[in-house]
Amino acid sequence: ATAFFNLGNALRARRERWSEAARAYRRALELEPTLDQAGIALATTLFEAEQHAEAIGPLSAACAKRPDDGQMVARLVQSLLACGRQQEAADLARQHRERHPGEVSAERLVAVTALYGGDAHGAREALAAALRLAPNDAAARNALAMLLLANGEFAEGWDAYEARLELPDSPPPPRTGAPCWNGEPLRDRVLLVTAEQGLGDEIMFASIVPEVAASARHC
Repeated sequence: ATAFFNLGNALRARRERWSEAARAYRRALELEPTLDQAGIALATTLFEAEQHAEAIGPLSAACAKRPDDGQMVARLVQSLLACGRQQEAADLARQHRERHPGEVSAERLVAVTALYGGDAHGAREALAAALRLAPNDAAARNALAMLLLANGEFAEGWDAYEARLELPDSPPPPRTGAPCWNGEPLRDRVLLVTAEQGLGDEIMFASIVPEVAASARHC
């Protein structure tokens, strides 16, 4: 079992070999069902491979053994949402918050499930609670920005959306040494416009590039 567990770890480290890693972890569990490390690794591997339907069972087992593991609970919630099981995800998020009152990540999780369920009021309440606990929490501020923008509250939403740049997986800005433009008049200045997110975002926001370009000496 240990050998298959180690093999799974080696394959998982290659990242493109998710399926082989999952098979190795499953074999380890067949040989030693109580090898919790293999069960957790299997759940994590399937989640990282975005095989959410397959991940739900192993994630549920991992959460049953480690109910206070916020990251594992969050992964199960995300997999349930990805499979359209919104009510189960919402129930799980609320149960986690009840076990961990005053925890920012638990409030964020409730907010996410509320957003998926179309409950904007519930999401805003949960995010407000998270920001009372940690006013500088980038993930909560970013989620609130998405909620505000979706609700058409653009002035406040765009300001809050700057929090995305503080997220751990945020792409770094180009190293030009130049300051970021904050909307001040450009007049004779040069503006560099760069891509930041996905192709769909680039296409959508490209519609305002001519307006920006016309206000600068060079864009």
